[in-house]
Amino acid sequence: MPAHSIAELQRIAARVRLDAIRMVSIQGFGYLGQALSSAEIFTALFAGGFLREGRDRFVISPGHYVIGLYAIAAQLGRIPSEALASYGKDGALLEAIGGERTPVVDMVCGSLGQGLSVAIGYALAAALAGEDRNSFAFLSDGELQEGQIWEAAMFAAHNRRRMTRLVAMIDANNPSSAYEAKGLMKTAIRDDNPVVVFEDKLMYQDQAPVPEEEYLIPFGVANVVQQGSDITLVATSSMVQVARQAAEALAEEGISVEVIDPRTIVPLDEETILASVRKTGRAIVIDEGCQSYGVTAEIASRISEKAFYYLDAPVQRIGAMDVPVPFSPPLEDLTVPTVKAVVERARLAMKGEPFHVA
Repeated sequence: MPAHSIAELQRIAARVRLDAIRMVSIQGFGYLGQALSSAEIFTALFAGGFLREGRDRFVISPGHYVIGLYAIAAQLGRIPSEALASYGKDGALLEAIGGERTPVVDMVCGSLGQGLSVAIGYALAAALAGEDRNSFAFLSDGELQEGQIWEAAMFAAHNRRRMTRLVAMIDANNPSSAYEAKGLMKTAIRDDNPVVVFEDKLMYQDQAPVPEEEYLIPFGVANVVQQGSDITLVATSSMVQVARQAAEALAEEGISVEVIDPRTIVPLDEETILASVRKTGRAIVIDEGCQSYGVTAEIASRISEKAFYYLDAPVQRIGAMDVPVPFSPPLEDLTVPTVKAVVERARLAMKGEPFHVA
């Protein structure tokens, strides 16, 4: 199929989103967030000429994204549009999380962490056979802690000369509210550069009104969610709400908290963060990602390097435990930052006491 114009691709992606919403509305279940966030990627691949039908390989690692896949398939005439109404029904072609019968894709893995390995296998086989074939893998940020992902990535790095036709795409988003999500997404769509948007599954059920009129939120401009004078909480995505609740609890103890939402990690609004820390003299960085070697470490390092002489206490970090995410929801809740943890750390920071992470 010939590539479409940018304007037509935008219209197709919009129709993909509408179809996804209708499918979930009719059946009353489905992973709508993934369908909406993957609309542009699937549209670019299938309608934009990137994925060559009958030649290239395409693997979806988590089956949660098949709603968007079904929608783009219907838009391009690969499946009948009326088939979308049967999504998720027993015996239907369009299975809830995909399977062997899923159209327009070579494999839907279902289990987290398997897709990259399969795509690497396709790429290696094509390289050894001397075939003109690209291999695409679509991953979610939630599976990046799976051991199989890292083992596959290391294998690909070791055999990088044979992996030149491998493309791995990660769906990810970092807005802290519905308002931020809409404004940042519109900016991302209009940006000429590739944009990675991190999606926080803890916010899937959140609902809030957003303006109907057009508005954009520029990249690299942090939001001062709440003014304060005693301590700065720098929080990303869903952790902004955790920080706000902690700020309310600390206010009852007479501690004035400033909450900063960076909105984007790259570019990072360093000046807003540093200005806040220079004012308060204390900082805690909060992110749902793993504590080690992540966003909290980078932001804390910049604060320590560039605002050191303004600090009245060591910069603290709160992130997820460095463990595989438990399958049990109650156990999973224990591994991520909480309001209680933020409040306890803030009390230590106000006393100037360090906190040692085991």
